[in-house]
Amino acid sequence: METYSISQDFFQTYRSSSDFIKALWVIAPPLYVLGQSWVILNAPCWWARSGPSRNRFLALRTMLQRRRTSGKAT
Repeated sequence: METYSISQDFFQTYRSSSDFIKALWVIAPPLYVLGQSWVILNAPCWWARSGPSRNRFLALRTMLQRRRTSGKAT
């Protein structure tokens, strides 16, 4: 009895698929990572609109804006 390898099965299926599906396999993961990064990086803005942490968020945002306008890097 031969041993089954899921990686060999996956790559055999990938090689036998159409070029369109191969292109989707190449494009989809980076787009997913970009989308997740955008959501994670913009989530504090959504959380700050309501909830008990609003004042802390506003204080942090004000501090960062002051640093940007004063020209300090740290």
